[in-house]
Parts: sequence; C-alpha cells; structure tokens
Amino acid sequence: MVEDAVDETRGAIKEAFIADTSAQEQMRQFFTTNPPSLREAKETDELRNSGLMKKEGVIINISTQQPASFEEAKFALDVVDERMLTEANPQMRELGFEYLGQKITPMSEASR
Repeated sequence: MVEDAVDETRGAIKEAFIADTSAQEQMRQFFTTNPPSLREAKETDELRNSGLMKKEGVIINISTQQPASFEEAKFALDVVDERMLTEANPQMRELGFEYLGQKITPMSEASR
C-alpha cells in the first residue's frame, strides 16, 4: 500500500519535472557544459571528426584553414551537446539524472 503511494508520488514528480520546460532547459545547459573537461574532450573529438578544429577560440575548417561556416560549427557542436547527454556523463549520474526520450529525468531507483 505505502510502496504504491510512494511509487505514484515519484512518478508524478518525474512527470512534472519532464513537463517543466524551464527546468529542462536549465538542466540541458548545465549537463551539456559540465564537467568542462569532458565537454572539451568530446568537442575536440567531434570537431576533428567533422574536419574542424578550435584554434585560439575560433572554430576553423582544417582543410581551408579558414573559419568554419556557421552551419558546420553548429552541426558539430549540436552533436557534442547530444553526446554530453547520451554518453557517460559522471556529473549527471552523480546528481541522479539520466537522459531518456529527449528529456532529462531523475533516475529511477532501479537505475541507481
């Protein structure tokens, strides 16, 4: 009886969190940039995979040595954001969150 009520309450809290677009955006911003060392490593990998690199804070096309187009840079950085959420992110796990169905959610007890 009590376990059912607890599970129901947890489910309601999780659904409210998922539906809160402001909280989702804040969490997305946090987890796509933290931890910074992980972000930097994934960014370096993804830029290289896209034929780009960051030089003195500017994303450049490796073959032309010119600044990358907005579209090239955005595509690579969007992939990095997705990787930060879908690949192992120790900070996300440490704080008890996971990324499911394009939403950041509190981890279920079974996932912990």
